[in-house]
Amino acid sequence: MLGYNLITHQTTKEGLKVNAVLVHEGVDIAKEYYLAFLLDRNSQRPAIVCSKYGGVEIEEVDKKTHPRFPH
Repeated sequence: MLGYNLITHQTTKEGLKVNAVLVHEGVDIAKEYYLAFLLDRNSQRPAIVCSKYGGVEIEEVDKKTHPRFPH
């Protein structure tokens, strides 16, 4: 992984070069949350996204828990 480009849906098609990897000992997690501070591309304003469903893809959580909003 080190030295290679990581390509995800959040990077450009070229990806980003991996210069470091953080390795941590395993821990028991009682509860996870999702919290993000981001820029809303449509309004060009800051936004906060939070969910009690941490550790999963937030886009999928949104689709399942907020079906009234168009995606």
